[in-house]
Amino acid sequence: MELAILVTVRFWGAQYAWNAHEPRAVQVGLGPEVISAISAGRRPVFTHRDEAVVFDFCTQLQEGRAVGDTTYEAALDVLGEQGVVELTAVAGFYATVSMTVKVFDIPAAEG
Repeated sequence: MELAILVTVRFWGAQYAWNAHEPRAVQVGLGPEVISAISAGRRPVFTHRDEAVVFDFCTQLQEGRAVGDTTYEAALDVLGEQGVVELTAVAGFYATVSMTVKVFDIPAAEG
């Protein structure tokens, strides 16, 4: 879920949350190239289908406020229904966290 968190907090520009979760993403095995691309606002080159699906799902949800049928079906295939529910909840929770960081202008924590 750290990938979903990074995509979401990057979308919102919540540097405080990014700095808190980037090290965790590294710890759970998210590649530095993936993290760097997300940080720069680019779509990473993925070697794992599950990561590509999570990235696409979260990106579409944030940018388009919806998820297309093809992306939704891919997420169901990779994550199952419970996983899609959890992914949606994580994206929503971290959107709220990000909004709070932005509204209250919480400075970026040092990594």
